[in-house]
Amino acid sequence: MIKFKSLYPVIWTKNLEESIGFYTHILNFTLVDANIDAHWAFLAKDGVQIMLTRPNEHGKMDRICFSGSFYFNVDHVDDLWKDLHTITKICYSIETFEWGVREFAIYDNNGYILQFGQPVSEISKEEQILLFLGNILEIKMKNKIIVGFAALLLFVSCNNDKKILNSLADYNNSMESKGYHFGDKLDLPKDVLENAESVSISFGDKETSNLVVDSKYFTLGDNAVTFNIKTKGGETLSQDATINVFTKNPVQNINYEVVAEYPHNPANFVQGFQIEGNTIYESDGQRGSSQILKYNLGDTTPIASTKQAEDIFSEGSAIVGDKIYQLTWQNKKGFVYDKNSLSLLSEFPYPDVMGEGWGLTYDGKNLIASDGTKNLYFLKTSDPSKVVRYISVAGNSEIYDQLNELEYYKGFIYANVWQKPIILKINPANGEVVGKYDFTEIAKQNTKGSDDVLNGIAFKGDNMVITGKNWSKIYEIAAK
Repeated sequence: MIKFKSLYPVIWTKNLEESIGFYTHILNFTLVDANIDAHWAFLAKDGVQIMLTRPNEHGKMDRICFSGSFYFNVDHVDDLWKDLHTITKICYSIETFEWGVREFAIYDNNGYILQFGQPVSEISKEEQILLFLGNILEIKMKNKIIVGFAALLLFVSCNNDKKILNSLADYNNSMESKGYHFGDKLDLPKDVLENAESVSISFGDKETSNLVVDSKYFTLGDNAVTFNIKTKGGETLSQDATINVFTKNPVQNINYEVVAEYPHNPANFVQGFQIEGNTIYESDGQRGSSQILKYNLGDTTPIASTKQAEDIFSEGSAIVGDKIYQLTWQNKKGFVYDKNSLSLLSEFPYPDVMGEGWGLTYDGKNLIASDGTKNLYFLKTSDPSKVVRYISVAGNSEIYDQLNELEYYKGFIYANVWQKPIILKINPANGEVVGKYDFTEIAKQNTKGSDDVLNGIAFKGDNMVITGKNWSKIYEIAAK
């Protein structure tokens, strides 16, 4: 009778002493035994033992892509070798190591998958290592054919599972840049479909077995999903993936010309920016310097201003009738001001779905807020803590997140993208980017570091007016 006494992972490392230090000092493993010259070490923690050794220790398979293997301690390793040698090598290679039959390995084209060895002497550490499948497995040598066949089935099953997951990963990686459109079918590889009894995709608490990009489950942009595969062999496999959904129509590059330039106070860290008549309303950020102010276009002297508390980092703002709404970055609340005097009228909490406040605008019915993601949230003006709906933003070949300062004008949302010299023109019905302004040359004249970036959109008639954080100029732009 042969006993499988213990199982532990073998982790390959080129820097043995450095790795020992990491496992002992950082992960609090205990060093059980080591031979630095022979380049191996045993460590243990909470009843689990691992082995560290050099990569590809026994010179097999130079193209190894594994980071390690599994090592079994067994009684009578030479008997097990004889039992498995003939049958197993039908699908796998199996060899002893240079020092004889006391250890041997089974490996496939990717590298080692299993190693077997017989301890030279019994030591107490053996009792503490993780038992394979939670029990001591017994193999009775009087039924060698059953043993070999069972081992073969185990190896084939594991290999099939690995093949399924590798094939799925290759497919998802190849589709990440290409992306999908709504209505597209996920054409999963044959290796997956032929070996699967069922495949489903989960999105947090939602799940579907319909392998079609459906707007009931997917949004524009990147979608974090999990593939759940029930194999015909009864195994349940799962794999995380990102599915990018793009729009079908190309994004128009909007040409423009600069028709006027105006002064801007370079001390102002612009987060919100509106024009009404000839008056600029501006929300400026940074803790200790946050404020809401207004001044005439062409002048930098404030007509009125209200400072925020030291702990407030002001963000986007929007004019709604005789009021101005203003967001804060991480304070989870916004402010409402009287538009004429800029005196504070009230505060409101954010909806839970918004982690932070970034940009804000008004479409005549709802406030529209960004939170630094790909999403834009339509909020009730009477109660901005309530979300009416939201859209996710993407183009026909590009994912956009970190949407920042916003402006609504004539049926479209215009959005800065943080630290990018572009402004997007967005369809508010579905989040589709229909146009893009590239202000690279203007941004180069005003950007000296990572903070003083393009951020500020307003409209003066049909002309767009733009500025940035700590910029000394405001630019009036006419689309061609």
